[in-house]
Amino acid sequence: MEDVTLFVKNIDNSQVRRKADPRGKAAWLRFVVSGTMILLVVLLSSGPRAWLRHSGYRQADLEKEYQALLEINRQLKVRQAMLSDLQRISELAAAEGFVEPATDQFDWQDGATAPEDSELAANRSAVSPASGVQ
Repeated sequence: MEDVTLFVKNIDNSQVRRKADPRGKAAWLRFVVSGTMILLVVLLSSGPRAWLRHSGYRQADLEKEYQALLEINRQLKVRQAMLSDLQRISELAAAEGFVEPATDQFDWQDGATAPEDSELAANRSAVSPASGVQ
């Protein structure tokens, strides 16, 4: 066979730049824009569904809170009825030994005395805490 001699030549390609392909750049731009549009369509189509689900949860929470407030309101009405029952107040006052004060013992905030035709005078004649409901 023949002797083959290969020579090595050092080539410096650090200064060589590939020419920009305008079609390649446009293809990448189309790829990025279409990917962004697809992502936007997916987000916009799933957004209302997620919002409806969230509002359903919120509605259920509000319904629970409403039921709890109704129960509290019922309990407060029962307690108010208990505390404002004149018969019960009369019984408690009699059990504690309280006596009904005289009209001149009231201390009116405006410094005047209650006239006989006032609402207090009408209430005093209708109910007496020490003697019960008339």
